[in-house]
Amino acid sequence: ALVLLCLMLLVSNIALVAYIMAGKHSGRGLRGGNSIEEMVRKEVGFTEGQSKQFHELMEENRALIRAMGDSARAEKRRFYGLLFRDSIDDAEVSQAATVLSERQRTIDLQLFRHFQKVRALCDARQRIKYDSIILRVTSRSGGSRGRGREEK
Repeated sequence: ALVLLCLMLLVSNIALVAYIMAGKHSGRGLRGGNSIEEMVRKEVGFTEGQSKQFHELMEENRALIRAMGDSARAEKRRFYGLLFRDSIDDAEVSQAATVLSERQRTIDLQLFRHFQKVRALCDARQRIKYDSIILRVTSRSGGSRGRGREEK
């Protein structure tokens, strides 16, 4: 049960991280046309100064998430590599699942802190718009990428 729970948590969180990171690589954001950074900047209505700070936070977060994602992928390979052993005890599987879930926990905490820092850039009016974006991003599952609610 613990392994299944860890796997479900891992898959959902990796989908979120991949979705966020895809904005940089594909140039597409939530609406399909712009990067996530550009979309947030426009929808929230950041000033030039806020935009500069936001860009710096985004670059910092991308670097951290990329490194954390590399570590999580290595742990995931190690975890599933256990399948290829002729014998393995449950304690070792459980320990590997715990390490894997800890990597994902670290990623989630980093994303949370990043969202907090960006939210702190916003004035009261902008916070309402930013909160709406965060709710949209965090409520999506991996299978609904690129589709709005009306298309589901």
